Amino acid sequence: MIVRLNNKETIRKKRLIFYHDDVFVIAHEVLRPLQGELDIVEIFLSAERFANYLIESRIIRTDMMSYEVEDVEDELYDERDRKLLFVVTFLKLCALRHRIPVAQDVARALVPFCQRYDDFTDLLVQFDPRERRMMKENGGINLMAYELRSLKQEQPDLGQAREVVKTLVDCATQYTPEAMERMLNPLRDLNRQYDNAFDQDIDRLRQTMNMKSMMAKEVVLQKHVDTQIGQVEQGGTGVIKYYGQNGH
Repeated sequence: MIVRLNNKETIRKKRLIFYHDDVFVIAHEVLRPLQGELDIVEIFLSAERFANYLIESRIIRTDMMSYEVEDVEDELYDERDRKLLFVVTFLKLCALRHRIPVAQDVARALVPFCQRYDDFTDLLVQFDPRERRMMKENGGINLMAYELRSLKQEQPDLGQAREVVKTLVDCATQYTPEAMERMLNPLRDLNRQYDNAFDQDIDRLRQTMNMKSMMAKEVVLQKHVDTQIGQVEQGGTGVIKYYGQNGH
């Protein structure tokens, strides 16, 4: 059940995949300082596997869950890793509950084993749903900027660097123009180090950023027009009515 990766490059490749994962983006900064022997990526991969197994097996009773928990604990010797695995599994199950209803019952059966850890509730407070959007936006971009700076220091061969940069730019284009702009400087720095090998990636990011900026301005303009029309319809003194009264 526990995933153990062989080397740093494999961990990096798996970590890039998690940049699309809301649970990872929300939780990694809180949980990473608490990790034990396993890397945080190995924790998330193991939790994902464990959550899927529990759902497929429909483990919805606490007495049944105790056997599964014991099996996992037999594979993990570090108590810190055990705690993080159960916490992340719980978060994964909660995230899946709308798409897979049984996940909520599975999560409920897992709760007593999470509550054995005194700081379980405190950790959940730090994952407050009201903060998810902000944390996903800032956390995701910060992760990708960190990855670019790491590439600059490690200087992998061009093929590996191209693969990472492409994945990061693909991820970044899902964010707001302001967030994408924060990606540009570390990407430009890396590009200079690799003799402008990533010019096309920079252009793609900038074009997407500009297009989203234009779309956002159009939405604001349309809302303004709709507001003015609404004021006219309600007998207000909006700009449209003002100009109409003056024959323009």
